[in-house]
Amino acid sequence: MTFKFGIRVGNPYLTMVKSQTTGETATFRSVPDLDMYLNMEGLLSQGGEHMRAAKVVVRSKDDRGNMKGIFDDNPILNTRVYDVMFRDGAVQQYGANVIAENLYAQVDEDGYCYQLLDSIIDHRTDGTQLSKADGCIQSKNGTQCKRQTTKGWEFLIQWKDGMESWCDLKELKESFPIEVAEYVTATGIQDEPAFAWWVPFTLQKKDRVIAAVKARTKKNSHKFGIRVPSTHYNIILLCNIIMSA
Repeated sequence: MTFKFGIRVGNPYLTMVKSQTTGETATFRSVPDLDMYLNMEGLLSQGGEHMRAAKVVVRSKDDRGNMKGIFDDNPILNTRVYDVMFRDGAVQQYGANVIAENLYAQVDEDGYCYQLLDSIIDHRTDGTQLSKADGCIQSKNGTQCKRQTTKGWEFLIQWKDGMESWCDLKELKESFPIEVAEYVTATGIQDEPAFAWWVPFTLQKKDRVIAAVKARTKKNSHKFGIRVPSTHYNIILLCNIIMSA
């Protein structure tokens, strides 16, 4: 067993055994195969059309109840088939190689996937936002300057994969400044302190801002298609799911 930069190299579940009579070596799987595809989440083509969020739920079976396909360490040669469920409840079967190809096309070098914005649906505040009366401060030379704050504001986002989630203004301003600026202007809240200091400039320099910003945001809740556990309980639960696969 070898390590590189503290990381184990090679398949830790393969054991090399040498015959005492012939001297030949053979490779055996030392523990039951851990199915890494189960519970993966990502975008897959639904019905051969649009890409939709889906989750791998179980191995597919044939008419006799046998599991479809044969496992291989090489994803291209892995012929296993899985039932994949979309958010509308529809279930389709996909090969392991198709799932792997789609998943790795959607993540960066660190394993994080990105979300594409479809539209901004709603907004809300949590009570910590600045009031208009507190929206300005006095500089050392006596001039009034607008406070640069994004505190207290959240937006309900409709993503391209069909999901909806509430996101902080601080995050959205960096990833989707044009969309946010147009939304707050259309809803008449552009004079609030959280927007007054940057929305007018963003709309005036729209073309320049678009060229400088990547219209996508990192989805930190998943890595390589697997939901990242946020609590000790979720870590234990994930380990139990993997070991029982």
